[in-house]
Amino acid sequence: MKRLLMLCLLPGLVLLAGCESQQQQDSETENSIRPVKYTIVSEPTLLTQREFPGVLQAKDRVDLSFQVSGKLKKLPIKEGQIIQKDDLIGQLDQRDYQAKYDSAVADFENAQADYERAKKLIKKEFISQSDFDKLRAKKDMTDANVRLAKKALEDTVLKAPFSGTIAKQYVRNFTDIQAKEPIASLQNNDELEIVVSVPEYLMVMNDEDKRQGSFDLKAVFQNIPKETFDLKVNEFATEADSSTRTYKVTLGILDKKGYNLYPGMTANVYISGKAGKKVNLVPVNAVFADPDGKRASVVWKIDSDNRVHQHPVEIGQLKGDQIEILSGLETDDKIVTAGVHHLVENQPVKLLPASQTP
Repeated sequence: MKRLLMLCLLPGLVLLAGCESQQQQDSETENSIRPVKYTIVSEPTLLTQREFPGVLQAKDRVDLSFQVSGKLKKLPIKEGQIIQKDDLIGQLDQRDYQAKYDSAVADFENAQADYERAKKLIKKEFISQSDFDKLRAKKDMTDANVRLAKKALEDTVLKAPFSGTIAKQYVRNFTDIQAKEPIASLQNNDELEIVVSVPEYLMVMNDEDKRQGSFDLKAVFQNIPKETFDLKVNEFATEADSSTRTYKVTLGILDKKGYNLYPGMTANVYISGKAGKKVNLVPVNAVFADPDGKRASVVWKIDSDNRVHQHPVEIGQLKGDQIEILSGLETDDKIVTAGVHHLVENQPVKLLPASQTP
């Protein structure tokens, strides 16, 4: 009996011992002093020029599609082809739609004739008002059917809504096409624009700065490094991206300077002017993602008792082996710069010789 009792209690004793061992290990980790490299945050730097990656796109662009289904009979286009407004993009087999249209016209003509006879008969009271109303409703209904059949027939022909270039052809000729299925992508490469994502502080520029033209916008393409292109703001989003917390801004190119620029090309956009932003620069190894996922980026901040605490920061752009800190740090703050993934909250540390951030 005693032996059976011991066998029942044994798993619980092992589990309890494991929990005590884990708690002891966590306590030892928290209380163990770990030597760390650290840096002291210096005065923030005023940035008068910011650089953002951008992607070129056509101002006018559309995926062309038929509004009705059918089999392709004509597709006189190819990728890279320059076309003019109202040029033929494609045409479906029209036989079924033509037959439906002819039938709708015949029904309307019969209904129209019945209605015209009824107008004469109603005056002589040879038919009731109810029968007359039915004939008039039938005439109106068949008239609407004619318009629908005519539109469906016209929709079997797809034309270019503006002049441009066929950027992509999605289907081949003589294939069955569903309504609203993309046939080709049309782009107007004469007017190009660059899309960039910018941080919040650039979006809150006041009206006085706007009037005085505080920002100078220029673009440099990777394959044309010695040429700069002046830009203007075409439009901008007023709602931040949910993941990056940045705002989409669309910039127009004032002069292509004779270069062949195409959608999809990448560029560096430089925004400069007096409306600068003060940022702190810290080693990139000091910043890491929040393990709990509650905050985007954090650092280990060292308090006066040489204990570390996770502290949220807002990061900017990479500058070599350093990264911009837009908010979250103050001058003379001490932060850990190496081994950030081996520390725990409130752990005491031993400070190795400090380095001063520029």
